[in-house]
Amino acid sequence: MAPLSSRNRTVKVLARRQRPNKSVRLRIEPLEVRVNPALFTVQSPTAFPGLMNNNGFIASADFNKDGNMDAVVANYGTSASSNGGTTVTVLFGTATNGQFNAVAFPTNGTHVSFAAVADINNDSWPDLVACNANSQGTGTVSVFRNNGAGQSNNTQLALAGTPFQATGSNNLCWVGLVDVTGDNILDIVTAAYGFDNGSTIVGNNVSIFEGNATVGIGNFTYSNGPITQIAPGLDFVPTALAVEDFDGDGIKDIAATVPGVPPDESQDVNGFVRFFPGIGGGSFNIGNSLDSGGRYPISIKADDLNGDGKKDLVVANAGKATIDFSTFQVTFEGDAVGYLSNSSSSGSVIFNVPFPSPRIRPDHSPWRRGISISTARWISPPSTTARPRDLCQFIWEVVLVLTSPSPLVVRLRRTTRIPRVGNI
Repeated sequence: MAPLSSRNRTVKVLARRQRPNKSVRLRIEPLEVRVNPALFTVQSPTAFPGLMNNNGFIASADFNKDGNMDAVVANYGTSASSNGGTTVTVLFGTATNGQFNAVAFPTNGTHVSFAAVADINNDSWPDLVACNANSQGTGTVSVFRNNGAGQSNNTQLALAGTPFQATGSNNLCWVGLVDVTGDNILDIVTAAYGFDNGSTIVGNNVSIFEGNATVGIGNFTYSNGPITQIAPGLDFVPTALAVEDFDGDGIKDIAATVPGVPPDESQDVNGFVRFFPGIGGGSFNIGNSLDSGGRYPISIKADDLNGDGKKDLVVANAGKATIDFSTFQVTFEGDAVGYLSNSSSSGSVIFNVPFPSPRIRPDHSPWRRGISISTARWISPPSTTARPRDLCQFIWEVVLVLTSPSPLVVRLRRTTRIPRVGNI
């Protein structure tokens, strides 16, 4: 590990208030781009006994470059304080549609909550990082190197050293691989939900760990401690991040979803999106906040939804659980998809709520809640010739359906579309 960077950084830590221990770990990756509207055929779930444990994350990549897409899931475990999962499971795709060979890779941590896929050393093979919440203790990040061609599935990924500590961060819930320092080397960005130690909340922040390089190539090691740690106040309990250059100045910015107070599923107020404009070198200013469009926001996605070349934001708000004891049905108040449009200019990160209400609620059915968000593009109406005016942006919401007899079903639902305007 390299010593802690001496660059300037923005750090601000204030006292924190108590709150109950709650955790949500469900996420989804972007859908692929298609020319014609996609039709999804729901297949029967495939069980992988002993290899899956309350998966809180899924992403896709062709790890072994066999032309079949693979998937990786994070195994969080059944409890935030015990029985934590200790692996990521890679489902290696086969030539038989819908069939996978599952291999578990230990992270040397517990409560594996999130992961990110990117090519760290520019060898064209997708690598992997995963964050471990470690029973709400100090988090760690596990870095996996892709060994490349000629490897069997069970040796395709290998830990690059031991997991490094996310110093000062408790209960890690998000990790990303992004170059935020501007040196063309991927850095690691983490979000930590924090931990109630009985008297205060500790370790709730966003942290930047600078990627190290050998001869200009990422070498799978990171700074010995965060070069930047963002903790702006009592109410900052990040659940997910979007890291993009929102204002076009060539510097990455951060948008964080944050629940209201208290920051758990019992809240009676909407959550918000907090902005942190980048100022270069991995440092950030503390920006403004906007309503997330619902209660308990837990997922955020950046994409150009209106065709103006700027990344807008959509947010999945899980909502407040309410039980009708006469019917024993559960509904989720404030479950909604929030939409924030980007009107930034260089050096100024500005988002707006373009609708009278920032949220999109296609229905409010009992036992359903939105737990993640993604976007995809298709031509509508279907056409073999793409024309700019035909392109629309679809927002997709993952809906958690809690019904009997199946205890948990996840389905994908198109919630709305926003017409794209101007040149594509």
